[in-house]
Amino acid sequence: SSDLTRIPVAVKTLKSTSRYRASYLECMHQEIDIFRSLPEHDNIIKLLGYAYGDFGVDGIARQCYIIMEFCPLRDLRTFLRENTHVGHEVYVDHVVDYDALYTDQDLLHFSLQLASALEFLESERVLHADVAARNVLVVTRQRIVLSDFGLARRMDDDSDLYIKTANVCFALWERNNEAF
Repeated sequence: SSDLTRIPVAVKTLKSTSRYRASYLECMHQEIDIFRSLPEHDNIIKLLGYAYGDFGVDGIARQCYIIMEFCPLRDLRTFLRENTHVGHEVYVDHVVDYDALYTDQDLLHFSLQLASALEFLESERVLHADVAARNVLVVTRQRIVLSDFGLARRMDDDSDLYIKTANVCFALWERNNEAF
């Protein structure tokens, strides 16, 4: 008998055909470094692990896997389109259960969770740099998490200003799971 518990996870990896593989791989290394340096927070996606693979003859990894908590309700943008209504229009693809739709109070609760995540990142001197509804994932109907730290950077201790000095990594990761 095993004491291991199976949990669903999401795995972020690079597209195998990316012609910008080296720069994207560097962004993933930076993302892992930031994740590892952060204490856990309820509204920041949890890093469960990471791995490197596809080593070349030079011994350098050409693939990276970031293993995170699974967010079954997908991104906030999609979730809200499917679970809220504006005026008389309802954005769902199935029979509408009006009791399950979100209220302004529910949306305020999501906003406060996102604000909590951003306040936490500021206290840790981390600039996310890509806050958008597509990067906010819905874990449960009451909990959201901020994800995708591919563009995130750590701020200098003596500055409240971040100046871009290197090429920006565009988030063109292959999403291996519906949650992303």
